[in-house]
Amino acid sequence: MAGAEGYAHELVGRAATLLHDDVAAAQRLYTEALELDPTIRQGWFDLALVHKWRRAWDDCLACNRNAITLAPELAGRNDPAAWDAGVAATALHDWSAARRAWRHYGLDVGGAGATPVAIDLG
Repeated sequence: MAGAEGYAHELVGRAATLLHDDVAAAQRLYTEALELDPTIRQGWFDLALVHKWRRAWDDCLACNRNAITLAPELAGRNDPAAWDAGVAATALHDWSAARRAWRHYGLDVGGAGATPVAIDLG
């Protein structure tokens, strides 16, 4: 892989090595990488983790949605991006988004629309 895409993948790799030790630096590298190549699913998922740890739920949900979009074949197959999107949407009380995420993950969450999700997810 050459050019900007290759460099973007290199940045994602470097960011992953920093993810647990220097979250701010990792966030900067993921952001830079995704500006160069927004098709790197792992970059979106890892950046979503940074936002999850910081409880920046809107950003977490947005990044996980990007990750989900890049791998639609994972629908119903315990996609971790869908799980974390469900967590973020639940934290935001965005029940429609939470239902979409939990269903994408593969859970039967029942109900519809703006009513709270009423299942025990641990």
